[in-house]
Amino acid sequence: MKMTKQRKVILEVLRSADSHPPADKVYESVRRRIPDVSLGTVYRNLEKLRRSGSILKLDTGTGQRRYDGNTRPHHHMVCNECGRVMDVPEVAEISVDFNGELLDGFNVENYVFMLRGKCPRCAVKMKRSKKYGT
Repeated sequence: MKMTKQRKVILEVLRSADSHPPADKVYESVRRRIPDVSLGTVYRNLEKLRRSGSILKLDTGTGQRRYDGNTRPHHHMVCNECGRVMDVPEVAEISVDFNGELLDGFNVENYVFMLRGKCPRCAVKMKRSKKYGT
């Protein structure tokens, strides 16, 4: 795949972000650097970069696809309150023993865990609202 200016900027945006932005936020960031870029160009290039393995596309179950510039194997946490997506810290050990017999012979090539809960900010907000009865 040829590395166009648009693809290079999209990769830079995603690799410098830890927020796992949706396409519209990627577009806003790219547009600051390439003012005449179109939303369609960003969408097409996100898909090409995903197909090439240069980025990840995350389905968080919220209906909004998010993108990740970190393609190393890792897992994600999604806040049920604000929708924030975070990487599971590398120190957290998550492992599954895929026994082929248990999976009816299905050959597992990779897997992704999506942990759901409340991020620290939302947990604090919930705690405060319960404390003050709001």
